[in-house]
Amino acid sequence: AANRTKFVVIDQVCDIDIAMLLVKAGCHGYLSGDDQGFDLRRISSVLLAGRYWVPRVVLERIVEEMTVDRDAIAESLCQLLSPREHEVALWISRGLSNKRIAREMGVTERTIKAHLSHIFQKTPVSDRLELALLMKGELPERIRINLQ
Repeated sequence: AANRTKFVVIDQVCDIDIAMLLVKAGCHGYLSGDDQGFDLRRISSVLLAGRYWVPRVVLERIVEEMTVDRDAIAESLCQLLSPREHEVALWISRGLSNKRIAREMGVTERTIKAHLSHIFQKTPVSDRLELALLMKGELPERIRINLQ
């Protein structure tokens, strides 16, 4: 059975940096003297449901860090591509077929397939859907796990 123990830290004053470190280390809750009256029953039910209890400012910082990391990873992966491969990837993200992309770029469908093959060799994406997600700034789960 999985360990269901949840840890909550209560601090005198909300320290966002400390709260971030605690959450990253596995802490499920962070309360501070800045919070107005805890409702321990509500906090307990949230934790038992597998969710986190942290101040909004901490949650906002977590989301901000995730967004910056995701964008930086997507940008660095795209820098591996040639300008034409990048153009093909952008067309893929808009849902165009190889035939339509070839027409738009003034090349053969075979050239588009070659560009896609190179894209798949240079990046951790393995299909058109993952490539489209990457180009839209969303990293597929498999890629996020491999990059951690």
